[in-house]
Amino acid sequence: MRDFFRGKPKVLRTELPDATSILFLLAVVLGGFILEGMGIAGRIPGHQANQTYSFFGYSLSQLMPGSVGQYYDQAWLVHGVMSALLIAYIPFSKLFHMIATPIAIEADKMLPTGVR
Repeated sequence: MRDFFRGKPKVLRTELPDATSILFLLAVVLGGFILEGMGIAGRIPGHQANQTYSFFGYSLSQLMPGSVGQYYDQAWLVHGVMSALLIAYIPFSKLFHMIATPIAIEADKMLPTGVR
């Protein structure tokens, strides 16, 4: 209770749950780039047409052998599972603020002026 009266700390500490959120985000984002590179290198249909717009995926595809396309489905599954885990983890992390804050702002607008 003493911390409540001291005010906001100058620096907020990053703890393990925060690092978990960052690692999930990193895995999903980097996994998407790697997946795009695998699709371009393996000549997966749909990936070749827009390769000029995928500058990072195209760069990664230049480093990969053409045979990497045979592992595309497994990599896509891993990427999908990581994305689902990130979405499932949101309510238990600080990322929940991206959902709760807009709802709270809109709910606050619905209250009568004297209640706020």
